Amino acid sequence: SANALDEHSIVPLCQISGLEQLQLQDNALHDLPLGLTALSSSLELLNLRHNRLQQVPVALRSLTSLDTLYLSANHISSLPPWLQELKMLRHLDLSRQLVSPRPLTGTRTKQGGAGALGPGPGPPPDGLRYRSRSVD
Repeated sequence: SANALDEHSIVPLCQISGLEQLQLQDNALHDLPLGLTALSSSLELLNLRHNRLQQVPVALRSLTSLDTLYLSANHISSLPPWLQELKMLRHLDLSRQLVSPRPLTGTRTKQGGAGALGPGPGPPPDGLRYRSRSVD
């Protein structure tokens, strides 16, 4: 963390078998390498806080063991529909997005909760809690 890493410099990390946690906060990441899919069965926590992400990296789609994902303080304005396919995902931090007028923090409270992830009118889907924050 805090090393000004970009997506090319983290490629070797994708080759570490059995990696359960990856702390990549406070870097210069715009995206993640597709090689991250090699960690699909082991990676449980991924911290991408304070980077330059403008969208949720598609490389995350295959991380079926992912339980905790920190995406706060990036530039993400929408969530991809496939994010709800990550059935093990229980903690999702989307707070302090630099382009969204109403950033949200979501926490899945039970495995496989129904409903879509993301902001919308009305109450959050079953199994997910949102907390709004101002970005002044």
